[in-house]
Amino acid sequence: MDHWRIIILITGLCFCMACVFFPSTTPTPLTPPPVENGIITSTPPLTSTFALPPPTVTSPASQPETALADLIVYAQTSMDGYAGGCVEAYTPLVSQVCVENCGVGDAGPFIIQVEEGHSEWSLEQLRSGETHCFQSDVDLSALTVMVDAQNTVAESDEANNTWTIPIPTPPALCTVVAPEPLPATETPTLVAPSTLAIVSFTIDAEDLPDNAKRLTFHWQTTGATHVDLLSGTQHRFPLWWSDLEPNGSMTHVFSSTHFADPMMSLTAFNAKGERVTEVIHIPWPCPQAYFFSPAPEACALYPATRTDAAEQRFERGRMIWMKGLQLGDEALDGVIFVLYDNGWFERFDDTWTEDQPEGDPFIVPPPDLQQPIRGFGKLWRENDAVRDRLGWAVEAEWGFPGAWQPELRESIPSIAYLLTYDGRILRLYDWQYGSWEIWPEGEL
Repeated sequence: MDHWRIIILITGLCFCMACVFFPSTTPTPLTPPPVENGIITSTPPLTSTFALPPPTVTSPASQPETALADLIVYAQTSMDGYAGGCVEAYTPLVSQVCVENCGVGDAGPFIIQVEEGHSEWSLEQLRSGETHCFQSDVDLSALTVMVDAQNTVAESDEANNTWTIPIPTPPALCTVVAPEPLPATETPTLVAPSTLAIVSFTIDAEDLPDNAKRLTFHWQTTGATHVDLLSGTQHRFPLWWSDLEPNGSMTHVFSSTHFADPMMSLTAFNAKGERVTEVIHIPWPCPQAYFFSPAPEACALYPATRTDAAEQRFERGRMIWMKGLQLGDEALDGVIFVLYDNGWFERFDDTWTEDQPEGDPFIVPPPDLQQPIRGFGKLWRENDAVRDRLGWAVEAEWGFPGAWQPELRESIPSIAYLLTYDGRILRLYDWQYGSWEIWPEGEL
């Protein structure tokens, strides 16, 4: 990805029959946007209902539950007018707060509040499945927003009404690149001493153990009062040196890089405040190769986990089982990724063992649909939220060689890449639960 945007979507959780249960107060919006290079962009539309009719069983049916609402809140903070890529200057942050009723009953009236009295809104009614968003020209990052702040609405879950909005990561500032010098002629043009220019900029690179490098910078300028050096080995907390002499050299040892072939830039300034910049990319591969190409801009955190895997498609999503995951020195046995068609996923431990039944003979699927079995089936039967959101299986599970690999990140969220049975690469925003998207440029 050549650019990234600074929008972070934070979602509330739905603990109703149409929403998935997370083991924290993190909300889960039903219409989450996918993200590109850490920036949330857009999302596929969500179907109007997730409710799955209960399976047909031979035992007596349970009594119907009361139709209650379930309110969740999610928000995003972004730079006003940001359209992606680098920016010439930073603009104020603005916020959007959305409330969604993922319950089966209507809600209202109720109040939405941001802590410390920063903002407050009210709604007279929010029907089941509806969403309403509020715009604010105030930066609400790092604050907690609460829906139904006065507890006036009876909900199926009262514990998922708050969320703390994280602080977004700013984009990089754009630099002005010096033009290519004109080819020499028989009568060269003399450069006036006052003309601002970078005469030369070179870097000597020396490889060191553990993928480190020693870089020696050399530069010559004309018409400059001082120069700045910027390293692209990391973006969130970049290394730079300012107010250096107009002509000189400098050596620095870099222990690592977060990005392959990082950029090093030299910017020269004159007394008028004018500037020119030259950029050099250092040949510097990432220590860990990705299992697919083309690779993301950031390096991989760990080598890819390659293991036996299985996948099964459902009416509204899919399950992917992996025999294990390797997270550095930590090894996880048997995990199941549940990927919903609305762009969200969860990861569960596979608790099924060979001495347990493969399925439940009392559960009868509708025609042309299936009850999942083994690890998929146990999770599907025991977790009502997963079953209601996925629906019935539409085909048998298929085995394939699986792969999973995390990305080296400088800020939240964590990102990992997951291989599917049909050869696509999924980009997962977080390792445990969050949003997902198809990696647009990935291939085997």
